[in-house]
Amino acid sequence: MMSESAHFGGGGNGGNAERALAFTRREPHRETTPSADQQSLDWLLGQLDDGTAARVGAANGADPELARRTHEADAFLSRIRRLEAPPAKDGFWLRVNCAVRRRLALRPPTAMPGPGWWRQAWRVACVAAVVLGATQLEEAWRRRGSAPSVELGSLPLPPIAATPRVAPPPTDDVEAFVESMLPPPAWARGDEAFFARVDALSADEGADAVLAWLGARNALDSLRLEFRQRFSRQDRQSMLVATGAQPARDDRVQWLAAEVARKLGAELNSASQMSPADPYAVALGLRGLLAAGSSLAVGEHRLLVRAATDVLVARLADDPPEDVVASLLAAITDVAVVSGGRESDSVRRQAERLARATCDLGGVRRPTLLQRQTRLSSLADAGYVLRLAPAFGAPTALCARARRLVLAHLQERLDVSVERPDVIAAMLCGFGDLVDVVALDVRLLLWNVRQLLPDYVVLLHYAWGQYPVRRGWANFQDDLRYLSTLPTPASLVDASALLMTLATNFAAPGSMDLIARR
Repeated sequence: MMSESAHFGGGGNGGNAERALAFTRREPHRETTPSADQQSLDWLLGQLDDGTAARVGAANGADPELARRTHEADAFLSRIRRLEAPPAKDGFWLRVNCAVRRRLALRPPTAMPGPGWWRQAWRVACVAAVVLGATQLEEAWRRRGSAPSVELGSLPLPPIAATPRVAPPPTDDVEAFVESMLPPPAWARGDEAFFARVDALSADEGADAVLAWLGARNALDSLRLEFRQRFSRQDRQSMLVATGAQPARDDRVQWLAAEVARKLGAELNSASQMSPADPYAVALGLRGLLAAGSSLAVGEHRLLVRAATDVLVARLADDPPEDVVASLLAAITDVAVVSGGRESDSVRRQAERLARATCDLGGVRRPTLLQRQTRLSSLADAGYVLRLAPAFGAPTALCARARRLVLAHLQERLDVSVERPDVIAAMLCGFGDLVDVVALDVRLLLWNVRQLLPDYVVLLHYAWGQYPVRRGWANFQDDLRYLSTLPTPASLVDASALLMTLATNFAAPGSMDLIARR
């Protein structure tokens, strides 16, 4: 019979064989008596009877090393008895509140399907089939060199619970959308580079339309949560501290809000039929008061917010130029985020009108938002409005197409020999989800806030383009401390822009996402 050592590989491995056999044959674990250290720990905790405690105490007195270990254990237990939880950092409960709200908003329903669940499943399957079929149809048309004949923004996508409820987008934008895809007119024959940028930005427009619709609804829900944090002084200060600023900045913001309210009231009171109020100044003043914590229903300046909103809604009904529409809609959109109602309907109708006018390339000249003389603030406002407009019922694909045309025009302005930061700031503020943020940040690092002054509107775009937070945030907070010391500008536009700039930490879109990630 083969020996055990030979069975495990020969005499050289005899020791391994013996250890292996011993491991397989070892006896069950038997409880052993407590060690001296364990008995000493029980002695410190008072868990021994008198006789055992006396014996363990004598053992510690006779063994210096055991006495040293027992003393260290006693010191450790003393530290544990004095252990206290550190106080919560500033903004901790605000972050918890935000995380809970976001979790509740994203939590799937837990109720069991009702008796008509199969109908809902059938509807969702039909919608998915329609979307997939429309995407494939668009791709086939694109291969043939023609325009797609379907408007994805008008498809009956599954509704997402949101307030206020909005009407479904109209179904008559197929013609306008198709016209926007046709070859450009004679005036654009020398603008091949511009339309090459448009094609690059619209490489997969069908999928982009669906994503734009979902992104608009998600952005609207996030903005509602963020805007509600403006109405509480404690929440504003907590957000300032949590994002690296001093809570005293809110005092400066509120003082500026009072100055803006005074200037805005004077602008509205001095207006007449012969000399109406400057709509651009009123729109920026309204946005400044909203950023400081007022709305149609709450806040110190709610009456002035209502008056300014009425003026802007009436001005939009007069069909002003597209660049004015973009700036007015930015203010009305901020109101509609919280209030809804007629403001939501104005956003839907006017955003559709703005998108149609921008996509109409069949005229004798460029659309207003694609002309070089249009101010950059209107282009940044158009990017902000057209991103959220599908959530209020505006045609999704039409808004996405118009937004990409405006972005292509901004890239066209940026492609010059002498670069200025105002174009980069406008792109980051209104089109941050469509551009290479890192590449633009590198180009913007060559400038600082002192070089942007006294153009406070460019300063506003620079500040609100910082979200989501990225490289340079700490230096930007130092810049805001410097801006807090500046005197109040004389004009309503500049004062409102400075107010919104100083309120960046709690008023800029995306601030709540920053708090939730900390």
